[in-house]
Amino acid sequence: MPKSPIQQEESGREKLFRHWNEVAGRVCIPEIWGQEASLNDWMDCSLFDSLLAPKGAVSAREALIAERKRDSTRHLMKMETRGNNSSVRQGSGRSGDPKPSIDAYIKY
Repeated sequence: MPKSPIQQEESGREKLFRHWNEVAGRVCIPEIWGQEASLNDWMDCSLFDSLLAPKGAVSAREALIAERKRDSTRHLMKMETRGNNSSVRQGSGRSGDPKPSIDAYIKY
């Protein structure tokens, strides 16, 4: 009669437990191994992050930011063309008043 998956899992656990008991006391695990200073090189993961991160992810983020800027600019242009009473108009149209930057209206 074949064993059920649960019985197979239990037998695997039993094997691991038996092995653990067999090697107990014969394997020496030191408290320190003398190379802890080498681990400081691994603390800064930016090198690995740059190697593992797909380059397309950065490009996608930049594309989303650029798209957001374009959409905001289009929205401001539509509001400006609706009429003279728009509250988002850039400057009053007089030559002496400086026009505010469009970045002042964009929320990032």
